[in-house]
This record gives sequence, C-alpha cells and structure tokens, in this order.
Amino acid sequence: MTGVTKVITIEEGVVVVANDTWHAKTAAAALELVEESNKELGHLDAIPTLKKAMSGEPGKVWEDVGNIDEVLKKAPKVIEAEYEVPYLAHACMEPLNCTVLVTGDKAEAWTGNQSTTFVLNGVSEGAGVDKSKIKTNITYLGGGFGRRGETDFVLKAAKIAKQLPARLCNSSSRARKI
Repeated sequence: MTGVTKVITIEEGVVVVANDTWHAKTAAAALELVEESNKELGHLDAIPTLKKAMSGEPGKVWEDVGNIDEVLKKAPKVIEAEYEVPYLAHACMEPLNCTVLVTGDKAEAWTGNQSTTFVLNGVSEGAGVDKSKIKTNITYLGGGFGRRGETDFVLKAAKIAKQLPARLCNSSSRARKI
C-alpha cells in the first residue's frame, strides 16, 4: 500500500511501518490475520469472576468468625452506610510509547517509565545490544502509575528498531530515516 515502508513480524504480532499513522493504521486494518494465541490478554481470564461478583450472587466465604448479630446487639451505637462506585480500570492517562534507535552495536531509547533499569533490560533484550551501549532518555510522565513500570512497549519498540537499523522506531510503529 502507498505509504507503507515495511511489514515486520515479531513474537507479539505484526507491525506495519509507514510514513505516518494514518497509512500504518489503514494497512494494518487491511491485513487478514488469524490469531493463534495471545499471552498479552491473559488478564481477561478474570472477566468471568468479575461478572459473577457484579451479578449479586453470593460469593465464597473465606472466613466466618463470631456472630455479627450478637455483636451489634451489644454495640452502644450502630452507624450504617452504603457506598457504591463504578468499576474503574487502572489505566494510563496517556498512550504508552517508546522510541528506539539502533545504530550498529549501540542503541538509544526515549520513553516515560518508572525504572531506567527496566528500559535498559527491555532494549537490551529486544535489540540484542549490550546494556553498557544503551543510552536512555526518560521523559516526564503523566498518569502512567504502575503501568509504566512494565516494559512490554519498550521491548516491542526495540525489536522493531533491530529490524530497521538507523531508523527511529516507536511502539506505535512509525519509523523515520536518520
């Protein structure tokens, strides 16, 4: 397709490298892919449990100690309240992103993250570059909270950059010649 530079396969999936986001997304949507397995979405196993918890059905009693009715009868004052809040995801306020440049046996990464060591490990593993030859540029981050402590997006950007040496590659799959 016009604007597409390269299509790369990495362990996590297929990457469309293009001149801009629109071309990358259009080309990615045109791909006919069949998913065999997805370790990344393993957390969705919790959804049946969450649905059951929200259904109002009684759950499992983990510990039953004492008799609440007897305790309340002896209490000098009982205060009752009911609180309801919607289920909210612990999600980032900004997109996860990382830009990596691999040049020969060196690499440089730009990302918002909570641990430079994790970024070094991700780039080293993904691009096959020795940690002593990696420069990290940690940007200020917004609402990443604990999610920015993970480095899956760093690893993906490094894997892409390894296949496109001397190009800036980010985890949203755009690349630019240097």
